[in-house]
Amino acid sequence: MPASAPRHVLVVEDDREIREILALILEEAGYAVDCATNGLEALTFLRSGGAVPAVILLDLAMPIMNGIEFCAEKSADAALKDIPVVVMSAAGRLDARLAQISAQAFLKKPMTIEAVLETIERCST
Repeated sequence: MPASAPRHVLVVEDDREIREILALILEEAGYAVDCATNGLEALTFLRSGGAVPAVILLDLAMPIMNGIEFCAEKSADAALKDIPVVVMSAAGRLDARLAQISAQAFLKKPMTIEAVLETIERCST
């Protein structure tokens, strides 16, 4: 990471432990991190006028608004549609679901720290 202002990552994950571990790993790697527990909370954050993330780490299976619903709403919003999304999921067969969204990358849970950092770096530049 450059010494300038840290790049920002939005972690959207309903599992508290996964969310907190990802935030800690990313902060230790020099990223600014915000978190949301579902898609609706993430959209509210993104539309609040705060920092625009360089990438969104997105779980698919969440209550209130899942990852696919979030991506549909995000894609319909001109101010948000170009923010890269990295999908995280433990589900094995995602071909049909991933075809519904435009994700830059997919991380299968459980993920390694190296895979998370490399994918964010690749997708946020």
